[in-house]
Amino acid sequence: MLDTRRPAKEVIDALAARNVYIGRPWPVWPTHVRITVGTQPEMEAFQAAFQAVMKNSTTTGYDPSPLLRKRRSYSDGQAWASISS
Repeated sequence: MLDTRRPAKEVIDALAARNVYIGRPWPVWPTHVRITVGTQPEMEAFQAAFQAVMKNSTTTGYDPSPLLRKRRSYSDGQAWASISS
């Protein structure tokens, strides 16, 4: 998981426009993207596309707090925020 510090959907869409496909967005981590290691040429293509996407980023930060509704607690002590859609 990589924190892009901007909405994951934007990064995923921008990479897809460059024919680089990565994992789906995760509601509990709205700024993180999942990247799977590929072949050397695939990783080189990812690095070039990712650098271009991030260089053209106009978002300097992302505050998900307006989207948060409540925190759910689990029996193991973890708590995750629920994101409204």
